[in-house]
Parts: sequence; structure tokens; C-alpha cells
Amino acid sequence: MKIGLLFLLFPMILLAIDWTSVGPGGGGAMYAPAISPHDANLMFISCDMSGVYRSTDSGASWTLLDYRQIHSSTMFTPVFHPSNPNIMWDDDSRDWSYFIRRSTDGGSTWNEVWEFFGDVCDDRSYPCEDLHCLSDEPLCVLVGGADFGLYRSTDGVNFSNVSPIEAYEIADNDSGVWVAEWNALYRSTDRGST
Repeated sequence: MKIGLLFLLFPMILLAIDWTSVGPGGGGAMYAPAISPHDANLMFISCDMSGVYRSTDSGASWTLLDYRQIHSSTMFTPVFHPSNPNIMWDDDSRDWSYFIRRSTDGGSTWNEVWEFFGDVCDDRSYPCEDLHCLSDEPLCVLVGGADFGLYRSTDGVNFSNVSPIEAYEIADNDSGVWVAEWNALYRSTDRGST
């Protein structure tokens, strides 16, 4: 009897939740929301029409970032440095070229640190599958893709290939770096070097 009552009340509970639109919109679908782990007021969201928006007041207002510096990603959120709130990375695509961009001022401005389409990808599919900053080595950044394998940077700027693994997802913990491929799971015990 009590379970039946819960099922009757559940729809009424859902209707009582009030959702309010606080973000930009009207020019396309919004994707990849991100909130800084260092400052809950700092937020980003991407639009499928190429815009990236930044908020410094928990979404009360939004600023469109310079299109010449960064385009939106409808699949990936910015990757935040684990201890420095001003440093973050994001992927960017334009004209069938793909870039990793880095910000050193909390996402106000962005600079290209690596273009990887021409060097490592043969087709025109979206190559970047995951971008990950290791939690205990803040300048060790891993980029994985279905088309080109796994790349590693130890300075957050320069990247080199470490494996042909088609890295779809990357995670790390005390026991290693974990990379999920289409039909396998890999672990590195040397912070992604091998």
C-alpha cells in the first residue's frame, strides 16, 4: 500500500520542481555545460552555431567569447587544471582542422597550443574523443581519439603520441590512468607514458 501511494505522489513531486531558463539561447542548441571546480560562479556552455559562452555569476549573465579564439564543441566540456583556477583546455574545430586550445586567465581568452588534424587524422570525422588532465600531475594532459590514438603532454602545450589505442574515454585514480577503447579497457601505471 505504501509503495502504491509513492507511485501516485511521484508525478506530483516532479511537477512541484521549478525549472528556470538562465542561459543564452535562441540561436541554436546548447551543449557541453561546464562549471569550474574552483569557482561555482564560473561556467561555460557551447552552442551548435559555434559560439562559446562564459558566465562569472552562476549563469545570471553570459558573455560570448571571441570567435577568432575558440569555437564551440558540442561534445566536450573544458578541462580544468586541478589546482590552478586560471588554466584550462578545450578542443576546437574549424574548416576540418582540429585544435587544442588553452586559457591561462580563467577562460576569458584562448590560445591554440596544438593543431592535430593535418598531422594525425586521415578522414573528416571528428577525431577528438576525450581530453583529460591528470589529477596528480596538473600539466599532464591526455588527448584521445578514435582516428589517431592517444597523445600526451607534460607541459600542457606540446603533445606526442604514446599509443595507437583508440581512446574514447580517459580517467585516472591512484591505481593508474584508465583508457576505454571500443572493445577493451587499458591501464597505464606510469601516468600515461606507456
